[in-house]
Amino acid sequence: MHAVTVDVGGHLRLYRLATQVTAGNGSLKTSGLGSNSGAREAFKVGLDCFKANVSRVSSSIEAGDHDYHGTSSSSTIRVRRAP
Repeated sequence: MHAVTVDVGGHLRLYRLATQVTAGNGSLKTSGLGSNSGAREAFKVGLDCFKANVSRVSSSIEAGDHDYHGTSSSSTIRVRRAP
């Protein structure tokens, strides 16, 4: 997923969020988030929501049978003003 936000300095930032799923026991690991505890918490809340509603997604999957690795990367977007 990609998202565009305005950072603290007023610059536009492009974020790329991805989740990798592997065999496991339902744990979540994150990388690329630095010390941003809010972003880590957002990944956790999203995974908890998915786990709570997994039967609505597919009756043949079990969220606890997989581990999840959430990654994030960002870059500043330079925008030119129209003349």
